[in-house]
Amino acid sequence: MRQAFFRTTVAGIVVLALAAAAPAQDTNTGTTTTIKQDAKTAGHAVADGARAVGHSVADASRRFGHAVSHGARAVGAKTKEEAGKAKRSMSGKSEESTTKS
Repeated sequence: MRQAFFRTTVAGIVVLALAAAAPAQDTNTGTTTTIKQDAKTAGHAVADGARAVGHSVADASRRFGHAVSHGARAVGAKTKEEAGKAKRSMSGKSEESTTKS
């Protein structure tokens, strides 16, 4: 997750650095357009990287949530089973003690 964000940030910095180092054109308008396009490209690269990181975090969170849910169900089923066993053993003893008396 951090690596993807780091890569995206580095890619954006590289694109901006290349845009700044690009040879200047004869007209000011051409340079401005080039810089705007390079900045737009860098912005899109950062946005795409951030989106990818966000999706990976969401997927990991979803998998973790499912694992917790599965564990809770397993514990609940085990507890219910144990409670049933205890109830049966207690109710069996109380019937025996009342019939013996």
